[in-house]
Amino acid sequence: MMKKLALVAVAVMASAGVQAADIEGYVSYDNNHTGEGRTSLDGAGITWAGVAAGFENGVAVAVDYGYSDEKADYDELAITVEYGFNAGDFAMAAAYTRLEMFEDNEDDNEFAFGVAYEGCDLLVPSLDAVYSTEAEGSFVELGLTAPYQINEQLALEAFVVAGFDFGYATEDNDGYNHTSVGAAASYAINDNLAFNLGYAYHIAGSDIDKEMEAEGLSADNESVVTVGLSFAL
Repeated sequence: MMKKLALVAVAVMASAGVQAADIEGYVSYDNNHTGEGRTSLDGAGITWAGVAAGFENGVAVAVDYGYSDEKADYDELAITVEYGFNAGDFAMAAAYTRLEMFEDNEDDNEFAFGVAYEGCDLLVPSLDAVYSTEAEGSFVELGLTAPYQINEQLALEAFVVAGFDFGYATEDNDGYNHTSVGAAASYAINDNLAFNLGYAYHIAGSDIDKEMEAEGLSADNESVVTVGLSFAL
């Protein structure tokens, strides 16, 4: 739902006297482009690349670009400005994202908010919500993540997420949308480079079932494997 700053923008801010930024980036491939529990490109995969800069004052700016030509030309550019802060054991963030889908000649503006409780090392509950001006609807996800640091190089996590649609994914149906279960692993190759692998299985809920029934189809569960590299400067 929320996805990361062009290097030129980082340089401009640094030259303007803004505090130094932490810069991170990634390249990855999803074998099935999914969103809100649905396959978005008829099962086709998508390649992503992104870069983000985070500042000590809690502000982060990010640029993500995804492209696929496996079944049809599709691309998506997301430019995000986010502000994050901590309140006790709670980590919170608010963000604005400008979306441009050039191949489809579409665009959108999204406003998002997220909160996670980090007072327990074993389980991290979270809530994320996004509002789309194009759809004039919102989408809410309740999540539970179990992170585990195997050693200094290898980190694992398992997660379960329940999604609820309020006019964001469909106009006619609201309510329970899907449940996602999955796991992710990150292996630090060195201090600046990591290999990432993830798997998610999306189980269709009543919102997707009703959408498919209206089209004379049956809802399918979706799975996605993600592989990529991330770097930090």
